[in-house]
Amino acid sequence: MDNWIKRRRAELKLTQEQVTARLGVNGLALSRSTYGHWETGKYNPPLHDPNARQALANALELDVKEMLVIAGYEVAEEENEVVMRIAIIASKLPEDLQRHALEYLKILEKQAKAAT
Repeated sequence: MDNWIKRRRAELKLTQEQVTARLGVNGLALSRSTYGHWETGKYNPPLHDPNARQALANALELDVKEMLVIAGYEVAEEENEVVMRIAIIASKLPEDLQRHALEYLKILEKQAKAAT
């Protein structure tokens, strides 16, 4: 992960403590240290969680879709909600079940291509 969070914080001229406080106001309580790990890439922000996504977007004064694009995600306009729900569900599965889910989605993709 690049330092998109750090760059955005710098654009806003905020300290890590200020961003952490904003996150808390938006319902995502975490330590400055944890936030710092997001900036260094040691940990990733929990973008799979809709509440965390919204809190981070608010703290960084961004729209959620804009933030996801900056973070390097492809955001499909019409499919965004469904795709994000799939990602959220998959992220909660154990790794072996994630692989099974991916294989199933590949089967559905092939069926959809064959139907067109």
